[in-house]
Amino acid sequence: MSKKERRRTRISGSVDKLPEGIRLQLDAKLMDTSNSYTDLALWLKEEGYPVSRSAIGRYAIRSNQAAQRVAADPAAHPAIAAAVERIRIWIYQS
Repeated sequence: MSKKERRRTRISGSVDKLPEGIRLQLDAKLMDTSNSYTDLALWLKEEGYPVSRSAIGRYAIRSNQAAQRVAADPAAHPAIAAAVERIRIWIYQS
C-alpha cells in the first residue's frame, strides 16, 4: 500500500467517548460557525473534558460526511437519521 492509499483504522476518537449530553451540545456549537475549534476545545476543558482542537476537527469532518450520506438517503441510514433528529430536537429546545 502506497502512502497515498493510507487507510484510517480508528473508528472512534476522544470526542466519541464524551457523554451524550456534552456531545449533543458540541454538535450544536459546531453548527454555529462563530465558534472556532479552539473555542470549543476550551469550552470542553472547562467542562472537564480535555479534547484537542484536532480531535474536534476530525469529529466535525466525520459528522458532516455522515450528515451528507443521510441527506442523500435517510432510509439507508436509520441510526444516523435518528441521531440527527435527536440533535435537531435538542437545538430547538435550547
